[in-house]
Amino acid sequence: MKLLIKIVKLAKDCDIISFHAMPTALPYIGWFLPVISKYFKKPLIYRAFGGLYYADLLWPSRIIARYMLKKSDLVLLQTKELMNRAFKEKFINVDYFPTARPMSMMKNHEIKACKRFVYIGHLKVAKGLQYLVEAAEKLPDDAFVDVYGPWYDLPKETFKFRKKIQYKGVLNAGDVLNTLCTYHALVFPSFMEEEGYSGIIMEAYSVGIPVIATKWKALPEIVEDGKTGVLIEPRSDEDILRAMNMLYHDSDYYMKLRDGVMSERIKYSQQRQTEKFVRICNDMTIRN
Repeated sequence: MKLLIKIVKLAKDCDIISFHAMPTALPYIGWFLPVISKYFKKPLIYRAFGGLYYADLLWPSRIIARYMLKKSDLVLLQTKELMNRAFKEKFINVDYFPTARPMSMMKNHEIKACKRFVYIGHLKVAKGLQYLVEAAEKLPDDAFVDVYGPWYDLPKETFKFRKKIQYKGVLNAGDVLNTLCTYHALVFPSFMEEEGYSGIIMEAYSVGIPVIATKWKALPEIVEDGKTGVLIEPRSDEDILRAMNMLYHDSDYYMKLRDGVMSERIKYSQQRQTEKFVRICNDMTIRN
């Protein structure tokens, strides 16, 4: 209730109401924002986080979420897959707005061999870490995988008695880029249902390292096979190992991927997306 009261107070003096959240948050507040938008005659923008579509929610959450989408002046969707689903339902108030990160100038130009692999993210079964563990154990002697992130439902014994893969703890947000700079490639074997444009992939691009990721949901939209990384089958330790070995043994291919990352990463620049959002808000304010 305190939050709703605060929103009402803020809405009176703002030019635009903008709500940024996963679709799972819509049942709690999605019914309220269109009402406030209409009452105060303020344009409403909803920016959806993640790769979950409103229709994937359970009833009645799905009904509330659809109401929010229909009543918003503009809905910003994170992936092209979500855009296609919205267009199929005849939504015309949608626009593509991918995850973005600051594009750092940090890059180790001297690395020409890929031996140090890393996973950074939630430790969940659906992130495919059990398959990464099996693949890591078969890497060449001087290659290894480090894992960082908070524990969720992944069994605590996952990394015990393993020689080629180690759990390194949880990183502070400010340490992620510096940590990524010490590795050669990110491995992201997720098959999580709500997977969208993962922020850690953007952060890997920020420091110029390629990504091994699954052909899952919208991940192939941001990891271009043979250009910025290697795409693998979900739930396959054999395919994870194949991709890691490819980067380990073929330094020319690895350097080609690094060059591809540096040329393509501008698409996910935070500055670029911020400027786009400001333009959207200015245009809405003028029209209103």
